[in-house]
Amino acid sequence: MARGTESIAEERTRLTLDVAIEAVRAEGYRYKWDAATATIRLAGVAAAESGWPGDLGLLLNTLGADGQPLPVLVLGSHSTFPGCRVPAHAIGLLEVGFAGDRQALVLAVPTADPAREAVLGPDGLPAAVRAALASAVACERP
Repeated sequence: MARGTESIAEERTRLTLDVAIEAVRAEGYRYKWDAATATIRLAGVAAAESGWPGDLGLLLNTLGADGQPLPVLVLGSHSTFPGCRVPAHAIGLLEVGFAGDRQALVLAVPTADPAREAVLGPDGLPAAVRAALASAVACERP
């Protein structure tokens, strides 16, 4: 199979996720999706050291073990805004949090971001993004 044909076939098998952004990487405020009113509400202020290298969102129409939609970290070239709906491709999964309060965090890249569209896994991200991701994960551990 020719190289170009492989990438076309691979693209057809990638599932597009529908992510609702709750918190933007550079912003101190954190938001929560309120399913009852279908709105985003201010939930608090992030710790200064958290520094996630992407926008935090929710995978719509899913429920995790805690009864909440699955969290997603969208690793785009630029930030979006709270409430933005982002079509994205999953590239990995992290387990974050403290010993008794761990949860899965889906890693994704926006489908409309030309700088990230070819990324298939975390190793395909720029080195600076991988380093920032490792640093943010380290802040989540006791």
